[in-house]
Amino acid sequence: MSIFSSTVLYNLVAIPSTINYNHVFFALIGIVAGLLYLWSGVKTYRKGNIVSNTVTEKVRSMTVGRTELQGIARPHTETHETPFTGEDCLYAAWKIEEYRDRSGNDNKSWDTIASGSYWSPFILDDGTGEVLVDTESDDPTWTISEAHEQTYRDSFLWNLLSFTRFVDPIPKDRIRSFKNSQNIGSSSNSRRYTQEYLPVECDTYVLGEATARDVDAADIDVTDAGERLKIVRDKGSGEFIVSDKDEEDLAKYYSRRGRVHVIGSSVVLLFSTFVMLSAVGVF
Repeated sequence: MSIFSSTVLYNLVAIPSTINYNHVFFALIGIVAGLLYLWSGVKTYRKGNIVSNTVTEKVRSMTVGRTELQGIARPHTETHETPFTGEDCLYAAWKIEEYRDRSGNDNKSWDTIASGSYWSPFILDDGTGEVLVDTESDDPTWTISEAHEQTYRDSFLWNLLSFTRFVDPIPKDRIRSFKNSQNIGSSSNSRRYTQEYLPVECDTYVLGEATARDVDAADIDVTDAGERLKIVRDKGSGEFIVSDKDEEDLAKYYSRRGRVHVIGSSVVLLFSTFVMLSAVGVF
């Protein structure tokens, strides 16, 4: 055993009296957070591999099991309206943030005060047939591009910029109506309203599992897979993805995001480990 290794082992076993327990505590938090972030990055990168390695099928000829489809999303039973603009959609998520002073020392930040989402099952039409995407059976991972995401700010600067047409004007009446429906009161602080959505008639990517529908064979064309099957969460991979991105862009998005998470978590883990060893007197 080298002299350095012997010294490190002695310091760990001896537990010096000069241990900085505050640093140990924060280092442990950093290590746990780093491990969770690392796991998230690995899962996200794996998701990208699943997207890129799954062959896109046609609705009419798809088979039971994991499948990847691309087509136009149309209503199955009902549609919704986006919360802040009132557009027809099949899925929407929203968030309201408020610019608050947390500590009383003029240290302001955006705090989420309310959020939510809603969606409905929909039909995917790829030109060869139509299939039900059963989002009632399980909540998919909705990955929405910036083209279908909007943010508005209720502030003097935003109103001034919208007046000069640098930004879209805030839909005040629609936002006021939505806040009332959610029992969200008014505030003198600036607020930020964000929504993302999947529009009706949107070109849509779906990854999941094709499984049998509960229908009478006498009422359908048994040669048409779209009438016999529906799309749910894939049991093998655990994935159920709906996106307005195409396969290539979606795979790049997940892979890039996964790598960023892995690199970021590695930095956090290395730094937290160094702080931990320093706190116990190894360095």
